[in-house]
Amino acid sequence: MRRKLYSGIVKKLASSIAILGITASSCAFANQALDSQAAMNKEKKEEVTREYKKHKHHKKHKCHCPGNQGWVLSSTGGLSYVHPNNDSHWFKLSGVIRLDETLFMGSYRDKQPIYGTGSNAVNAVSFPSSANLRRVEAYMVGGIGKNWEYTLGLTFFTGSNVRFTDTWLSYTGFLENNQVFVGRVSGNWFGLDNSNSTTWNPFLERSLAASAFYPGDGLGVMTDFWWHNGAVTLAAMQPEQKPNSNGVQSVFNNNGSEVIPGVRDRWRGTVRATVAPVHEVGNVWHFGISGAYRELNSAVNGVAPTQQGTGVDFMVGPGATGRNVISLLNTTTVNGGAPICANNVRMFNVEMAKQHGPFMLEGEYTNVFVHRVNSTIGTVRFDGWNVQTRYLLTGEAHKYDVRDGNFSTVEPNNHYGAVELAARYDYVTLNDKDVRGGSEHNVTVGLNWFINQQVRLSANYIRAAIHPVLDAPKRNLDIVGMRCQVRFK
Repeated sequence: MRRKLYSGIVKKLASSIAILGITASSCAFANQALDSQAAMNKEKKEEVTREYKKHKHHKKHKCHCPGNQGWVLSSTGGLSYVHPNNDSHWFKLSGVIRLDETLFMGSYRDKQPIYGTGSNAVNAVSFPSSANLRRVEAYMVGGIGKNWEYTLGLTFFTGSNVRFTDTWLSYTGFLENNQVFVGRVSGNWFGLDNSNSTTWNPFLERSLAASAFYPGDGLGVMTDFWWHNGAVTLAAMQPEQKPNSNGVQSVFNNNGSEVIPGVRDRWRGTVRATVAPVHEVGNVWHFGISGAYRELNSAVNGVAPTQQGTGVDFMVGPGATGRNVISLLNTTTVNGGAPICANNVRMFNVEMAKQHGPFMLEGEYTNVFVHRVNSTIGTVRFDGWNVQTRYLLTGEAHKYDVRDGNFSTVEPNNHYGAVELAARYDYVTLNDKDVRGGSEHNVTVGLNWFINQQVRLSANYIRAAIHPVLDAPKRNLDIVGMRCQVRFK
């Protein structure tokens, strides 16, 4: 008996020593990463300052010209040219390819759609596992004289044709630290998650709120102003048009369906202001606010929007993209296939992020007000939020861009690349008053391997808890997503 007692005590002591050893090793590893990051601060601070001072290239696709060298095929796959006698004439070709594999797991009931009843119910499984050429992007950016630059962006999505994305002409000669863009303007400058590049986003898809409440792209003008620790971006645009079946130019709403041919274009606008009182390498405090406004066709020739297909709708998928994946959250379904009748939509967003060495914590909240017409119940409100964290196990830190107010590149410290762990909790609701578009909250865990700045392998596990439209029974989905990304720049 005494021998057994001694044996148990020895085992417990051994376990305690092992746990203490693991904890000490983890602390030492974290301290080593932070010490390494602190050493990098002094070395890179001047480099960051130089980057800020010469930061006059446009948002999203900043070109670092190779000098007076003529044609240059860069080692990372991009193609650059600069005039040998005039460095204001240059161009650069770049692009990115993303290939996904998505596995949807859950019971037959959880994977079934809920639209329709009785003989009108849809019976096909709506979440098939599939491979997906998620996105192929190609960009040509360049300079055509002092202060003038252009961008031409083409993007291919699975299941759609090639279309223009960021395509504009810009001018930098009006004011110092200012640039004006005219052309196809992106709606990315609303919230932190939207402004972070997909190339460096820790997850395969943006948060539920960022996806559901994306302001939309359009044709218009954008300008930004930046200074040492902050920036402001303003954009005003009109929805894109394309010929309908009769060859008439038609306005299209935010999900791509036709609205009304021959009507006046409605305006939408966004503004985002960010400040980073501390922004050293590996040590950043970031705060931001955003707003968006969109006017809508409330009536045409006295006909209500529900009969014309106008108005606004919101929808969002289960946190991962695959072939034939439906949206169980959808305000259009609530109204019998028609958008919500509204005069305008107002959206507000607040954001915050803290970077401490290889560790990052981010969070944001979005509130949406839909001002309805022909309704005695009045304005409806939707909202969503997310909190996420990421940690680079190999000790690097994501680069922070003061002008764009976002986090971007990772430069691996090791020949085998950089490894990152990430976790996110996000929530969105499209329920208010008589509109029952559904709600969802997801838990996502991600693993990223940045082999270098051009090749990235990612894997996500998502637990999606979905309360579908019309207060239908809750669905639970387990989703595994994988991505191979190759970037040419």
